[in-house]
Amino acid sequence: MSKSKFTSLLFLVLLFGISLARTTEDEDRKARVVQWESYNLPTGDFTRLVDKKQGFSLWRPAEWKEITTGKDTLSFGIKDNSETIKIITEQTPEGYGVANYTTAILQQLRKAPVKLESFIIRHVLIGGVEGREISYEIEGEDGPKRQIYWVAQVGPTAYNFVLTAAPEEPGKWEPFFKRWMLCVRFNVMGHWEEVTDSEAKSGQSKAAKP
Repeated sequence: MSKSKFTSLLFLVLLFGISLARTTEDEDRKARVVQWESYNLPTGDFTRLVDKKQGFSLWRPAEWKEITTGKDTLSFGIKDNSETIKIITEQTPEGYGVANYTTAILQQLRKAPVKLESFIIRHVLIGGVEGREISYEIEGEDGPKRQIYWVAQVGPTAYNFVLTAAPEEPGKWEPFFKRWMLCVRFNVMGHWEEVTDSEAKSGQSKAAKP
């Protein structure tokens, strides 16, 4: 086989591999959308959380415990000292954007014991703001965990909403996470209009798109 024919064949093989990888990623994203949309919103008592300093509000289960784990971090769990859902805010350079912020998160995650084949990244809307969902499995000190990041940026503030649960329990905790994400509001101008309880419970706001 001549060198030129070999080069052409190698190029075709690489092109096919890239095309196959993209097809697999698209199928994973579509499956993730179907899974997310299948979750029914949980009922029960919810209370409104307003963080005027960081510029957001949402509705959370009233019985969940709130833990302040850092200056810009809030954690919530069904039990004391348990972190099921975490909210992290971070200041970023002007014009940084959610795409760059997501890339920075992925670079950090690739240094962690994450199952690379479990990564799924898709576009979402959080409170009407463009965002990203990053889902993956990671090896923790007490066994494997499934984590889901919903990331958005409003002005210089980046918002991370993170769910951590056992890989076999997506149907147990993700419906709660879904409801949180449906009810997030960003109020950077200081307007804190009360969101009605009926709206919060019905999840009227847009949350995700394929």
